[in-house]
Amino acid sequence: MLRVSVRKNARPSAVAAISRVQSRFFASAAAPANQFNMLLFGAPGVGKGTYGKMVQKDFDVKAFSTGDYLREIVKRSKKQQELDQINGQANEGLDAFSQKISDTLSAGKLIDDEIVVEIVRNLKENPSTFLDGAYAKTAGLILDGVPRTVRQAEMLD
Repeated sequence: MLRVSVRKNARPSAVAAISRVQSRFFASAAAPANQFNMLLFGAPGVGKGTYGKMVQKDFDVKAFSTGDYLREIVKRSKKQQELDQINGQANEGLDAFSQKISDTLSAGKLIDDEIVVEIVRNLKENPSTFLDGAYAKTAGLILDGVPRTVRQAEMLD
């Protein structure tokens, strides 16, 4: 069953896009009928992460926060750069995708919708390899902060 809860003044196009993502993105032949999936979206600071962690504790599901994931990439990048400087090596630590994310965020820019959608698709299509298999054996998935825009919802549709 699909339930989309939105505020009163939400744009109808946004509601429709989110509804399509919820019903199509999580529907797959590989997903068991009793799999629990949820999208948490809203303005920064409204409690998406807090609610995701609460639901994660009560059910056998994993919460995935794009913000936490992106911040972790920047953290790893900085740590790798420090190690490279100590060892006198060129920056060899991160793959090109992670380095692009780190450079973009370090410059104070926003991550493109395409990159965010690529991250989420990789998580959905490769749960056993994404983040060393942290999402492989779970009864469902909570996406925290995705989609953030109508365009991201349409891209995930």
